Amino acid sequence: MNKFDNEIARIDELIATANRLLDSNISESIENISMLDIYSKVKQGIELNRNELIYLYDIYNDYFLEDNRDTELAFEILTYRNREQDLAKIFNCTMDNIEFHSEFLKKNTIVLLNDLDDLYCHNLSMFSKLRYIHYSAQFGYFHKYRKLPSLEAIGGDLTIYTDKIGNLDSLRFVGGYAAFEFLETIEGLESLEYVDGCLYAPKLNEQDTKTLRKRLGK
Repeated sequence: MNKFDNEIARIDELIATANRLLDSNISESIENISMLDIYSKVKQGIELNRNELIYLYDIYNDYFLEDNRDTELAFEILTYRNREQDLAKIFNCTMDNIEFHSEFLKKNTIVLLNDLDDLYCHNLSMFSKLRYIHYSAQFGYFHKYRKLPSLEAIGGDLTIYTDKIGNLDSLRFVGGYAAFEFLETIEGLESLEYVDGCLYAPKLNEQDTKTLRKRLGK
């Protein structure tokens, strides 16, 4: 049995939301893609490109919500596809760069299909290549480990319990809420441009609060 067989649902979910995790402008890249064109390419044995894969999984994600020709075609196509290979192609990496459990993070992990809690990952600076966390992240001791310099997107909530952020210079997307209970400065969050849920930062100074809320449109 393939070790990823029991993770298919999680892979589908991640790929379907990859347009948010990967690029806030990806919608412009897939707006002219047709499911009929994808279906034709698959039948001819032509390899799908990255944007076509994102569109395919996005349509498939609506299969149980909408009953139409596009969702039926997506379901038919994905019945025979290798989801692991699709996932790696979408994230421009290999399956060795994708991990399903935070306790097994490796130095070369790029995508984590789970939560990340630094209470259980005691040396985050080892994971300098980590770019995407599919679910939530909690950093209670983050200042001690200084850096996750490549982290770009967190699909769920972000919670930080320290008064300073070590370094999240590349983080731009949080798919849930962002809670910075003790944070006193936004230094280290210069790239953050989107938080889908509420923003909680009661101890930020007035200027930083205005700057961050304006940037996030809150």
